[in-house]
Amino acid sequence: MEVHQLAYFVAVVEEKNFTRAAARLRVAQPSVSQQIRRLERELGESLLDRTGRTVRLTAAGTALLPHARAALGALSSGRQAVDELRGLISGEVSIGITASLPVIDLPRMLTEFREHHPGIQISLTETDAAAVLDGIRTGEFDIGLASLAEPPPAEFSGRHLGTLPLVIATSTDDPLAGHHRGPLRLIEDRPLITLPRGSALRQILDTGCERAEFRPRISYQASSLPLLIELTARGLGVAVVPAWAVHTTPVLLHTIEIDDPELHGYAFLMHRANEPVSPAARAFLDLIEPELTVP
Repeated sequence: MEVHQLAYFVAVVEEKNFTRAAARLRVAQPSVSQQIRRLERELGESLLDRTGRTVRLTAAGTALLPHARAALGALSSGRQAVDELRGLISGEVSIGITASLPVIDLPRMLTEFREHHPGIQISLTETDAAAVLDGIRTGEFDIGLASLAEPPPAEFSGRHLGTLPLVIATSTDDPLAGHHRGPLRLIEDRPLITLPRGSALRQILDTGCERAEFRPRISYQASSLPLLIELTARGLGVAVVPAWAVHTTPVLLHTIEIDDPELHGYAFLMHRANEPVSPAARAFLDLIEPELTVP
C-alpha cells in the first residue's frame, strides 16, 4: 500500500468521479484507475462501486476511508514539521480571488512576498465567489480572498475583512438621479445590468429582489465589474453595485443608498478548516493579513 494510492482513493471518493479526481490531482485518469485497482488487489476487496453514474464506496471502501485520510493528514503534518525545522525555502501557494473586492495592493504584497521567499511559486486565479469556495474545498486553492453573499460555511476557516454595502447606480442623467436614498423597488421594471450567476453580487441582488417581492428585469449580464459600471454610466440600464467600486472608479455615476432591504456582501480571507495550512501558505498569510482591510 503506497501513499499516492491512498491519495488517489480519497480524491475519487470526494469527487465521486475518476475524471474529476484526476484533474484535481493533475495526473492522467488511467493512472488513477490503475493505482486504485492495484490497491484493491493488494487488499483483496473492491473499494469502489463503479456501476452507477457516480462512484460510490463499498463496505470495504467505507472502512478504509477514515484511515486513508488519517494517514494522508499525518504525512502532511510531518512534511510541514520538517519544512518548519529547516526553514521555508520552497513550495507553492495557489490563491483564488474574486474581482468584487475593495482595492487591495496585491501586486505590492506579492512582490514583497517574493523578496522574502524567492523559492515559493504563487498561482493567482481570478474567478467568481462560487468557484473560489469550490477551489478551496477541492484543494485547487490553498487560500481564497473573496467577496461573498453570506459568511462562508463552517468547513472554511478565515478572517472576516469587513462588510461591503451595495448601492443603486445610474447614469447622471437617469430619471432616478434625483434620488439619494430609497428602497430597492426603485429599480423595478427598469433595465438592469448585473454580473452572471455564481458571483456574490448576483446572489445578493437576486436575494434582495426576492425579499422586495419583485422580479428584476435583467437586460445585460456583464463579464466584469468595470464593464458593468461602464455600461451603467452610458445609460444602458441601472445597476446594484458595491459602494466601494463607485468610489474608486473614474467613471461618473449617480448612487442611491438602499434602505429597504439593506444589501451588503462580506469580504473574507479563507482556507480549509481543520486541516494544517502548508508552510508556504502560512508564510503568505502572515505577510498579508495585517494589511488586508476594507475601506
